Amino acid sequence: MPASKVYEDDDVLAIMDIQPINPGHVLVLPKTHYGQMKDLPADISAKIFDVVKQVEEALWKTDAVACAGTNILQNNGRIASQEVHHVHVHVIPRIAGDGLKLSLQTQDTDRDELDELSEVISEYL
Repeated sequence: MPASKVYEDDDVLAIMDIQPINPGHVLVLPKTHYGQMKDLPADISAKIFDVVKQVEEALWKTDAVACAGTNILQNNGRIASQEVHHVHVHVIPRIAGDGLKLSLQTQDTDRDELDELSEVISEYL
């Protein structure tokens, strides 16, 4: 497929999104297929996020992209709005009034619940 490449090495590719939220919207992805973040080897994950950081910094520096903020998004699984089942990270420059709305519903909890859950999760690290 044709792609407008921003970055490429042996493992990682960064390309312009063909359906951008805003001009400068970049996708960073591994060259090898991995369906979800949990499937990535640690070294590839580290390389991807190194490139994400470099792209995000570049968006702030260039005058070619309006960038008053950024969102970095990565979705896993259909319930999390993953439409393309290949790991990819969106690096989206943000400008006032661009229409992108991220709405998160928070839940009330107490410290005991947080402590208990943190212990359970940490057993799997």
